[in-house]
Amino acid sequence: MPRSEAPKNLRLFVAVYPPPATARVLLEVLAGLDLPPHRLVPPEQVHLTLQFIGDTPTSKLAAVTETVRRAAGGLEGFPMTPQRLITLPERRSTSHRSQSKRSRWCTARSGRTARITGR
Repeated sequence: MPRSEAPKNLRLFVAVYPPPATARVLLEVLAGLDLPPHRLVPPEQVHLTLQFIGDTPTSKLAAVTETVRRAAGGLEGFPMTPQRLITLPERRSTSHRSQSKRSRWCTARSGRTARITGR
């Protein structure tokens, strides 16, 4: 896609981000495990996915953003406790079939099970 063209769809999700120190600890623990090849993300990209929205037309981004802001308004922070690490295959592209990198997900608990994601 030429750089001048904006994407028609965005892959959207609702997420919360742990404090930077917590994200660094999570990545340090992950780096210390004997795992298949993977790519660690910077601490500022570690997040907890609350809801996957999916491919969304860019024309609807403002409306989706406003809806999420209203729904989350007034929510306070909450503690999370990591529970287990799972591995998911890399999303396949139609033009590239390689799956050399994998996503690492850590399920967490805070009254409900959620996912802390880092690729």
